[in-house]
Amino acid sequence: MLGRDFQDYGSAQIAVLDPKSGQRTVVLEGSSFARYAAGQIVFVRGGSVFRAPFDLSKLRVTGPPVPLPERIVIDAGNGVATFAITPDGALVYADGPPVVDPPTTVFRLDRDGHEAPLPLPTGIYWHPRLSPDGTRLALMKWEGESCKIFLYDLQRRVLSPFTSEPGRFFNPVWSPDGRRLAYSGFATGGPTLYVKNTDGSGKAERLTDAPTETGANGEFPNSWSPDGRTLAYTAVTGHPPEQAIDICLVSLDGKRPFRRWLESPYIENAAAFSPDGRWIAYVSNESGRREVYVRPFPGPGGNTKISSEGGSEPVWTMGGRELLYRQADQFLSVEIRTEPDLVAGAPRVLFSGSFARGGREDSPFAYAVTGDGNEIYAVRRVPAPEPERRLAIVTNWLQTIPVSDASK
Repeated sequence: MLGRDFQDYGSAQIAVLDPKSGQRTVVLEGSSFARYAAGQIVFVRGGSVFRAPFDLSKLRVTGPPVPLPERIVIDAGNGVATFAITPDGALVYADGPPVVDPPTTVFRLDRDGHEAPLPLPTGIYWHPRLSPDGTRLALMKWEGESCKIFLYDLQRRVLSPFTSEPGRFFNPVWSPDGRRLAYSGFATGGPTLYVKNTDGSGKAERLTDAPTETGANGEFPNSWSPDGRTLAYTAVTGHPPEQAIDICLVSLDGKRPFRRWLESPYIENAAAFSPDGRWIAYVSNESGRREVYVRPFPGPGGNTKISSEGGSEPVWTMGGRELLYRQADQFLSVEIRTEPDLVAGAPRVLFSGSFARGGREDSPFAYAVTGDGNEIYAVRRVPAPEPERRLAIVTNWLQTIPVSDASK
């Protein structure tokens, strides 16, 4: 099985995974989206598709990569190409220009969905996260194949880079005092947890020794406890179909021990500490679809289901008396009472809008909310016409490869 883990596009690895033994053998560096057919491995590197002779018994490339002359559509953001090779040697592909994400606009919304765009420079921004004092947004910004974190001062209207070193950085989470950001970052290997001062002083620090200590091949921060001592994050362990996605905790007291807080056969992510630190809202698919639940922290105790028709991206507001969440294009609100026990009201729709969605383990929240719940920050793509692309088939593609290449 050829595959690509959570990798930076520029430093991705193509590996062969033995499903029985779990042994993983790296066969190509700096490449992605591998396909094998009749002694050839076809893959993406940079902005082109290449082929190379491949010895399946020895699991190694046996000759130099050769670029394909066909104009195969490539998604520049994730290294995915639109092609397939049939068992009889035909090449099927989408012919046309590469896929390029259009710019996005970040909006400030009220609880009725009225929009006001922020005056940001043109760019591809995603997943705003609001500082505890409500004065700054942490934003993911894509620039070609890289993703960096930027800080935007809402009062001064100034955008400043937060991460500038090589690699991809995403999923920022503010500390309760606003002095630090936790985030996922990687240049090689899988995404791991980092923390860094928001004033730019000091270096970024790793929070775990993944995968050695935790076993995780992907770590994604979700929420900081109100006392600043604990970070809840989503850990991805293993590879499909034997993959676990659970909520873990890491201490920030200097010793940084980690532990699994919610481990089950289901997918759990998007953990959110309540303002008083006594509860964690999260998303689980234990019912057969993704729904929002709340559990006591640190536990023990059972869960309370918050959403009714599916839900994701839970965010606490109003001092813990409300949970916002999303279902498709809807933004919903649920009143919460925590004394003497947790009681949730019926979900009600605030408004609907075609804004970017989160919910995956590597992007649990795609919007941000002020503490009083009156303002929401969300992102929408700027509409752009789709270029013309067409389906193409080369029926004898393998036969066009020179014998000297195919026999290596």
